[in-house]
Amino acid sequence: MRKTDKIRKKIIVPHLKEIREYFDLNQSDFAEFLGIEQNYFSRYENGIHEFPDELKIKLIDIIMSKYEKRININWFLTGEGKMFLSEKDMEASQLDKIKNKVEEKLEKIEAQITEVRNFLKEINS
Repeated sequence: MRKTDKIRKKIIVPHLKEIREYFDLNQSDFAEFLGIEQNYFSRYENGIHEFPDELKIKLIDIIMSKYEKRININWFLTGEGKMFLSEKDMEASQLDKIKNKVEEKLEKIEAQITEVRNFLKEINS
């Protein structure tokens, strides 16, 4: 058995059921929630087929928009941490995203400044 199969069966599969039961949904309702047929969801929840990444993302997005809860991706994929991120965790995550965007923009600005300096050196030479 491949390592990814073990992870899927030991961690992701039980977490699908745990999330579904947390929101008090049966497989049919949960499948409809994800826009798939119940028999497909049953195969994912029972570990017969791998739960696709696209559906993982869709699940996380739907739960956030419908229930205003953010699934902890680390918990979902590794079993570590709590099922949902707290408001504090979400705020920290948002701040990290903003920080990363600002750093990216600063890098672009610094690159542009370097280009201008190099251009000015060429002109003055």
